[in-house]
Order: sequence, then structure tokens, then C-alpha cells
Amino acid sequence: MYATEFRWRAVVLHYAYGIPCARVGRIFGISARTVLCWYVQFKESGHVMPGKRKTVPSLPSHVLRFIESYVKSHPCFYVEELQTKIRA
Repeated sequence: MYATEFRWRAVVLHYAYGIPCARVGRIFGISARTVLCWYVQFKESGHVMPGKRKTVPSLPSHVLRFIESYVKSHPCFYVEELQTKIRA
């Protein structure tokens, strides 16, 4: 991950001075696409650092609750047993 100051320098060269992303990328040794992504992020959020990503559970909440209760009641289970119970 790049430092905040490094990202700001690249964005300022493109935004304030109008230097193309490709040239800014060559100056800093990064791709033009990276500079463009940082610039777009700056325009959308006002900052150049990425925010925390929102995590989405891969299973429905009722399945997660079932797994949690099964693990508590069967501490020494095999994964195959749990898979069979979930499918049933």
C-alpha cells in the first residue's frame, strides 16, 4: 500500500497542475490507472486513502446461527458431519 503523502502528490500533480495521469505515473513509477483510481477516489470521497470495505456474509443469517449452535453443542465435529446437517 502506498503512503498517503505519496498518493496526495500524484493526485495534486494531476488535479491542480493538469498533468496527464500517464505522465504522473511515469514520474512516480506507478501506472496511469493507479493515478486515475486515486483521482476518482479523491473526487468521490474527498480523500485518497481507501475506506474500510463492507463485509457481506456469504451465508444467510439463519444458517450462520445454526452453524454456531451446532459447533457449541458438538465441539469435536467433522466438517463432513456439519455439511450433512446443513444439507438436510
